[in-house]
Amino acid sequence: MRGLSKAVRIDLRAALHATGMSPSALAFVEAVVLQRAYPLGDSMASDASASERDVAERQVADQVIRLVVASLAGEGSTVRAGEELAADPALLAAFFQNLDLLPADGGSQVDGIALVTSTALQWLADTLTVERRQVDPKG
Repeated sequence: MRGLSKAVRIDLRAALHATGMSPSALAFVEAVVLQRAYPLGDSMASDASASERDVAERQVADQVIRLVVASLAGEGSTVRAGEELAADPALLAAFFQNLDLLPADGGSQVDGIALVTSTALQWLADTLTVERRQVDPKG
């Protein structure tokens, strides 16, 4: 597995610093970006040029940072971020699979990211429940 480009890693550090997020959250953010930018089985990591990989990493990094910032901004932002995260199952999987990289003592910052993730999962569960009821009104 490849790592993120040095430039993207520097940008992620700067973005986290600007949000006031703990530097210890960097491992989570990097892992999420890496997992979403290079899904298993995708040939982009080996077939793409360095500039194409950089663009892909930056697009994902921008979205992840936006969601992390929203997780710190209050209930309304958390709900909207959860809906956005639910709309991208691969990104939601990356968030969920990497939650254990967040520091246990991260306080409200970590709680916000976990809340956005659980909000996305709940939104999907609610959506599936409604769809099932539409297919089988008795169930």
